[in-house]
Amino acid sequence: MAVSLGVPAEGMMITFSGAKGHHLHVFSQDWLPARTMRRLLEIVRELAGLPEDVEVFPKQDVLEVHPQTGEIGLGNLVKLPLARHPETSKIAEILDPPPGRQVVPVPAALLEQIVAGHSDVGQPPAAEPRSATEGSGGRPGDDFNERADWASDVLEPAGWERTGRDSRGDLWLRNRGGRKGWHSARLYAPDGPLFCWSPNAGLPVRKGLSKFNVYALLQHDGDFSAAAAELKRQGYGAQIPRLSLVTKGAAPSADHDRESKNGAQSDVQIVTITRSAAGVPEPLGEDAFYGLPSLVCDLVRPFAESDKVAILSQFLAAYGVAVGIRPHFFVGATRHTPALFLTIIGRTSRARKGTSWDPLEALLTRADPSFKDRIFDGVGSGEALTHLVRDPRIDKNGEVVDEGARDKRLLLQAGELAQILVTVNREGSTMSSTLRNAFDGRPLRNLVKTNPAESTVYHLGLIGQSTVTELRNKLTEEQVRNGLGNRILYVFSHRDQRIARPPAFEGAYVDEMVEILRQRLREASAIRTMRWSAEAASLWDGWYLKLPDDTPGTIGALTDRAEAHVLRIAMVYALTDASATIGVEHLKAALALWDYCRRSAGHIFGGATGDAIADRILTELSFGPVTRREIWEDVFQRNVTAAQLEKAARILESDGRIIRECVKTPGRGRDPERWRLL
Repeated sequence: MAVSLGVPAEGMMITFSGAKGHHLHVFSQDWLPARTMRRLLEIVRELAGLPEDVEVFPKQDVLEVHPQTGEIGLGNLVKLPLARHPETSKIAEILDPPPGRQVVPVPAALLEQIVAGHSDVGQPPAAEPRSATEGSGGRPGDDFNERADWASDVLEPAGWERTGRDSRGDLWLRNRGGRKGWHSARLYAPDGPLFCWSPNAGLPVRKGLSKFNVYALLQHDGDFSAAAAELKRQGYGAQIPRLSLVTKGAAPSADHDRESKNGAQSDVQIVTITRSAAGVPEPLGEDAFYGLPSLVCDLVRPFAESDKVAILSQFLAAYGVAVGIRPHFFVGATRHTPALFLTIIGRTSRARKGTSWDPLEALLTRADPSFKDRIFDGVGSGEALTHLVRDPRIDKNGEVVDEGARDKRLLLQAGELAQILVTVNREGSTMSSTLRNAFDGRPLRNLVKTNPAESTVYHLGLIGQSTVTELRNKLTEEQVRNGLGNRILYVFSHRDQRIARPPAFEGAYVDEMVEILRQRLREASAIRTMRWSAEAASLWDGWYLKLPDDTPGTIGALTDRAEAHVLRIAMVYALTDASATIGVEHLKAALALWDYCRRSAGHIFGGATGDAIADRILTELSFGPVTRREIWEDVFQRNVTAAQLEKAARILESDGRIIRECVKTPGRGRDPERWRLL
């Protein structure tokens, strides 16, 4: 094939790799840019019909220089002819040319001419030029390039994840690809082109790729027509507008003339965003939008770009803390209060997870001004958390040394949940145990010599916000297994509307809602013991008896506290009615929200086990059975201990994910152990 392109046969050499493959070497007479030689070999590979996992060297355009030592890196190495293979110890013999015939290097100008004449080989078809009369969204591909998000709409659905930014601000990404290890790519600027560095990642190597190019290659196997048709179906392009005007002004619905009553700006435009159903969990059930919480959602929606589930869940969590510790429900000897731990999770910051909190805080703190002083962010330790809800402290002489916290309510509003998880994972930190005890209502103790503190009566809730990637990276296996993870409700949120100029959160309807909340909080805070209605008790019994005894993997570990969460959510719904009786409507609403949280956890964590080694083994086994030795050597490059490997295997076996079996190999000594998926 190389000869047919015009590369002289005498300028090439074919050698045995020393293992089971072969190498083609092309020799240049003069210095040649690395990218030119690489492109030449890519053209040969493409025209010969070879798969993209046939590697091409050199892999770098330039060699990196260490910023401090000045040392020049070696780049990716390739074995030279007649060298010994490091694993098989076999010699890389020269197969062609035969002995006695010398290699004659090819002039660099000829190689450059060959590359220039075949520049279109292996490249995706160019996008058709846009008509001057078309807007930015004229064609689906153009519209996708302009408005799609690299992370949430293009790369993350295909399994890519971020690894960080370099000194120039470029974003590095990686993707797990079979047994070849991790593939890497670089994104130049937030909306710049993507350059892939790995030849077997399903993308052209070292070519600036647009969002549409990458989407078509990863999601539609390079069928650009099918990709454009799917994007058109989703609303991209001029023919089917993706954004549709649904209302003008600050009116939450067509049934209420809130524009004039709220005094909102009449020219404020609110538009809905239609998203592919594959990118989000199944929507929250309508049963969850009940009573006062539903009215709050309708009121806040015109002022926030977050979806309704983020508004609803944050309101329930904040209201449950604002009510206080008096309302309770006994399950046996366990006392439950309406305190919720939840986190709002979006794919990226564009999910506008936190924009719904400000109007909710304004409503609740106007209804109960004392609540404003009980909302905290940035609590850096378990000891600090205990101090905020501490009991009065009396010395041995009966003197009051510390009056303690007069208000035992505390809402931990973590705009970045990752910060709390970093604290939790810090060696010696008590944050994890403090949060677990706080959810359970157990005494909190800070037994230090200088400033001891204890809290036996308190009321603590948590509202966190995170991206999917941050949560996956920071929620460690230990926190999944020790129970902190399953004390949190996971609520997936995405931006489903855009408001260019949100109006001020004020007006008659806002004032009216503040008065309603003030009255409801006053009445609900006086409630003590809560009970089921007869109908709700029957519904609870039927649901509870159908709960699975054990769900394997990370999803099971994160959702096995379902009954506690559903009970507490139902309590909050009842308290929004200032009712001591949990009715069937309250329980149905709680079950709908719980089902969405369960689906959110599945959407975020998939089939993960929570153990990094076990999860990587699962990925490897998805390509077929592998022996224990192959896992140790090829997957982990011998960088894990036998004990770590055995621990991961037992996790997967106990979850019913894999089976280990001995393979009979007569005459080869000890039979190898093979692992495969069940």
